[in-house]
Amino acid sequence: MNLRGNIAWISLEVGYGYISDDASNTYIFHHSNIVPTKGTKMLSVGNLVSFTVQPGLKAGQASDVKLIS
Repeated sequence: MNLRGNIAWISLEVGYGYISDDASNTYIFHHSNIVPTKGTKMLSVGNLVSFTVQPGLKAGQASDVKLIS
């Protein structure tokens, strides 16, 4: 199931960030190794994204992150 949220914090230098999930009002961890496709911009704080949640080491982790705006 695709969820929506905003990039709350991201660091390309350290390779991860957090998404603020609109539905549950929680933060979801994500790796920032999401490579933008040609013609899209890099993820930055405040971007609206869609994503799914997969099991992670300690909690759910965002995957299939796609930039909406």
